[in-house]
Amino acid sequence: QQTNDRCTYTNEVMGEKNAVYMRPTRSSHRAVGGQFLSRGIGDAYISVFVDGEHVLVNGWDHRLAFLDYWQSSSADSDKYYLANQTMKVGDWIELKAGQPVDMEVFFGEWHGGQVSAGLLVEVDGVEYPETRQGGPLLPAFKTEDFSLDQLEEIYKALPRGECTLTNGPVFRDF
Repeated sequence: QQTNDRCTYTNEVMGEKNAVYMRPTRSSHRAVGGQFLSRGIGDAYISVFVDGEHVLVNGWDHRLAFLDYWQSSSADSDKYYLANQTMKVGDWIELKAGQPVDMEVFFGEWHGGQVSAGLLVEVDGVEYPETRQGGPLLPAFKTEDFSLDQLEEIYKALPRGECTLTNGPVFRDF
């Protein structure tokens, strides 16, 4: 387990299963409040909680049969790709400027192999350019701006034009 001033990360390896758990110590968008929506992918799974409530669950192929306790109500769910998987569209949440909320992000694999996850954020009322698939070009969820080294590594595996890494809100409380 690692902790910094923003998040606690746990990476557990359990035989053929492994998981990464990220819990920002505080998640708020200090500059503005408003309505936010997440879209995400997970191979094998991703789960996002805000204030103890599921707001997004997605998984790879047959794993979705085990992840049926949350369902998206959006017609855009499974319509657009991020990397090699269709994104689920989460529930809208309201954040108030300067008021922290509890947030948990959990993703991992249960049959061994590589793990991947992606979490994007949409701000209500913002107009986004379109991706080549016709969906909105959304920014990545982040608790701090990406460094140049991080951007370089992410861009190695991320298909061009499916999300943006250099704009959008930064979710932190300072």
